[in-house]
Amino acid sequence: MRRPRRIAALAAAVALIALGAAACTPPANPPIDAPGTIANVVPFGGTPSFSDPVNAGTSVTSVAQVGTLMIAGGSFSQVNGAARPFLAAWTAPNGAIDTAIPAVGSAPTGSSPAGGEVDAIEPTMGRTGFYAAGHFDHVGSVATNVALFAISNGQRVTTFKPVVSDGTINTMQLVGTHLLIGGYFSRIDGVARQGLASVNYATGALEPFFNIQLNGHHNYRGALPNGQCPVGAPNCGQTGAISMAMSPDGSRVIVIGNFTNVKDSVNGKTGYARDQIVDIRMSTALPTVDPNWATPAFTNKCDSAHFDAYVQQVQWSPDGSFFVVVDSGGYIGSSLQACDSAVRYNASSTGLNVPPAWLSYTGKDSLYSVAVTSAAVYVGGHQRWMNNPYGQDNAKAGAVPRPGLAALDPANGVPLAWNPGRNPRGHGADVIYGTKTGVWVGSDTNCIGPASPGSCTGPGTYERDELAFFPYVGGTTPAPNVVGGASQIWKAGSWTSASPVLTANSFNPATGAGHAIAAPSSGGIDWSTVRGAFMLNGRIYYGKSDGKFYYVPFSGADHNPATYGAETRIDPYNDPTWDSVLTGSPTGSLNTYQGSTTNFYAEITKITSMFYANRSIYYTLSGDNRLFRRSFSPGTSGPAVGGAVGGGVISPVRVTVVDSAHGGLVDFTNAGGVWVANGHLFLASRTSGRLYQANWNGVAVSSHALLDGAATGTWAGRGVFIAQ
Repeated sequence: MRRPRRIAALAAAVALIALGAAACTPPANPPIDAPGTIANVVPFGGTPSFSDPVNAGTSVTSVAQVGTLMIAGGSFSQVNGAARPFLAAWTAPNGAIDTAIPAVGSAPTGSSPAGGEVDAIEPTMGRTGFYAAGHFDHVGSVATNVALFAISNGQRVTTFKPVVSDGTINTMQLVGTHLLIGGYFSRIDGVARQGLASVNYATGALEPFFNIQLNGHHNYRGALPNGQCPVGAPNCGQTGAISMAMSPDGSRVIVIGNFTNVKDSVNGKTGYARDQIVDIRMSTALPTVDPNWATPAFTNKCDSAHFDAYVQQVQWSPDGSFFVVVDSGGYIGSSLQACDSAVRYNASSTGLNVPPAWLSYTGKDSLYSVAVTSAAVYVGGHQRWMNNPYGQDNAKAGAVPRPGLAALDPANGVPLAWNPGRNPRGHGADVIYGTKTGVWVGSDTNCIGPASPGSCTGPGTYERDELAFFPYVGGTTPAPNVVGGASQIWKAGSWTSASPVLTANSFNPATGAGHAIAAPSSGGIDWSTVRGAFMLNGRIYYGKSDGKFYYVPFSGADHNPATYGAETRIDPYNDPTWDSVLTGSPTGSLNTYQGSTTNFYAEITKITSMFYANRSIYYTLSGDNRLFRRSFSPGTSGPAVGGAVGGGVISPVRVTVVDSAHGGLVDFTNAGGVWVANGHLFLASRTSGRLYQANWNGVAVSSHALLDGAATGTWAGRGVFIAQ
C-alpha cells in the first residue's frame, strides 16, 4: 500500500476575483457530469499507449480534457513508441498525438523518480490552454514547477513567469484570476507558503490571496514545535496538501493532506485543529477556515507504522450536494474506521463532529482516486474487494470482487454492478477523470480484465497501457426507486398454513382503508417458502427458506393477469469471472478475488417482514422486537454488460433503526408484514392478521402503533409488499 504520487484531477476550488470582494466565484473547471449513465465495462480501443523502456515505474497520474484534446501527465518517456516524456496530448478519444506539446523535464536533483512526473493538469478559462505541475523542476531550459501551455501552438506561455517551489506541487484549481496550488512545499518563489498558495492566472506572480498555512503531521501531533517529526521517527511524511476540491457554487474548498493545524488571516497565531481535512470558506474577502466544520473521521492513526497521513483525493458531486474522500491507511478489520475507504460527506452537514453520510471499505487496500457523477462514484486504487468492512487483507462477509476499480451507488456507497477490473493491479489507479462521453482511468498497469499472468489475453481482457477509456455508449442506466403507489398489498403465503399462493388486499394509503380482493396468479412460485418480500422497479425481491435471496421480473396491467419472468438467485459475491483469478497478494500466494456472501443471508430464514426505502432493505426477525436496515443497491436497470454481474449487493453492516435506544415506539416482535406509505408505517400482526399504523418520518418510526380500524380482513403473510 505505497503512498501514491498525487494527481490533480480535482473537482473544484473557489476564489474571489479581486481582494476585498465577498461574492463567490465558481471554479473554472467544475465537475463534469455524465448523461445519467454508468460507463461501459469494455474500454474503448486505440487510446494512447504509455511506456518507459528504461526506467521502472511507468504510470499515468493526471488527466484532463482541454477542448478537443485530452492531456495526460505522469512518469513515462514514450507514447505510442515515440519519445514524449511526462506529458502528452491527443485528440479525444483515440486520435493522433499532438507533437507540438513539449517535454516537461527532470525531477529535482537527487530525487526520485529519476525522470520526474506531471501530477496535476488544470485547463485554463475557456479551455484554450492548460497548466501542468508536479514533481519536476524544468520545462526545457526554464526552471519552474508550474508551466502554462497554449493549445494553439503547444508552446509554453512565456508571459506566465516560472513558479518555483521548494517541494512538489500536487494539486491545482483555477478560480477567477487565481490559480490555487497545493502540495508539499514551504516556500513559493522564496516566500513562505506552507502547503497552499495562489498565483495570478496570467502572470504567475505570487499573491497574498490564498495564504492558508498547513502545519503538523498526522502521526506526530504535538511532538515538536512547528509540527516537526522527532529525529529518527519512522515514516515521517511531508506536510502539505495532496488534493483539493471546490464546490460548484464556489463557496467552499475542501483541502486534504498531511496536517493537523490550519492557520488563516483570522486565526494566524493558534490556528484551528484540523486533522487531514479542512473546509475553507471562500465567501469572505480572504479565504478562511470554516470554524464550524470539522470531522473526527480522519483522526484515527490506522497503520501508523506505515502511514504518516493517508487521505488521497477529494471530489465534489456535480450538483454540489456532497463530496467524497478516498484514502489508504492500513485498515484494521471490523474497526469501521475511515481507512482504506471511500467516505461521503453531505454539503448540508455542519458542526465540529460531522459524521460521514456513508463509508465504503476495501478491507485493507488503498484507494487513490475518485470521480463523481450523478450516476456513480468511481473509485480506483489497488483494491481487491469492496463492501468489505470486516476484512483485513481477506474477503469477509459481504465482500465483492472489484480489482483496482469500482463504481459505488452515490446514495449509500454500496458497489454497483460495474466491474471491468484491473489485473494485475500494480501500485494502483492514480487518476479517474470523468468527461461528458466517458471515464478515463490512469494507472501503472496495462491490462483491463482478468488477465492471465504475464499477458493481456483471455476472455474479457483488453490491453490498455497505463490508460483506459470507458465510454458511456453501451453502458447502463442507474436503477431508479420505483416502489409503486400502494393501491394494492400482496401477501405471499400464510402464517397459519402452508399456502403456496399469493393473496391481495386493496389499500388506500391516505386513509388506511382496505379489504380483500381477487388473488393474483402465483407465477408457478411456491410462495410458502418466501421469507420477506418487496417490489422494486418491476421486480419482486424476496428471501426464501433456503437462506438465499431472489428476484423475479413482474409485469401485468392492474396486476391481473400477472406475468412473471424467470426466478433469479442474487449472488454478486461469487463472480465466475473473478473467483479463480489469482490476486498476486501476497506475492506467490494462491489467493483469488472470490468474494464472501453477505451476513444478511444468514438471517433470511428468520425474517418476518421486509420493505424497501431510502436505498435500503428494512426488515424484522423472529423473536426480536427491533427494526433493522441494510444499505442495498439494486444495480442497473438494464442487462449486465461484459464481465459485470447483476446488481443486488447488500451491505454487511446491520443498522438498528428501532429499539429501546432508537425511539422504541413500536414492538416488532409480532410483525407479519411491514411497509411504508404516505408518511406512515403499516404493520400486520402475525398472530391476529390485523393492521396497525404508526407515523414514519422518512427514516424511522415517530409514534406508537395504533390499530388501523379502516382495514378489514387479514393483512399478514410470509412476504407482504406493495404491488406496483
